[in-house]
Amino acid sequence: MIGYTANGGGPGLVDYVDYNLITGTKITHYNPSDDPKIKKKTTIEKISPLPKLQDLKPLSFDY
Repeated sequence: MIGYTANGGGPGLVDYVDYNLITGTKITHYNPSDDPKIKKKTTIEKISPLPKLQDLKPLSFDY
C-alpha cells in the first residue's frame, strides 16, 4: 500500500484526505459546498513515525 484517499463531509462542507505512506504526508482539503463566505482550506501534516501496516486503519484516522 502506497497511500489512500478518503472523502467526507457535513452540512455545507466537503473534505478530501490524501495520505501518502511513502512520504508520511497527509493533505486535507476542505471545500465549502454551498456557502461562498467560507473559504477553501488546505492543510499539510507530516506523520511521524509512520504507522505499521498491520495497525493502520485508514478510514478511522487514528494513527
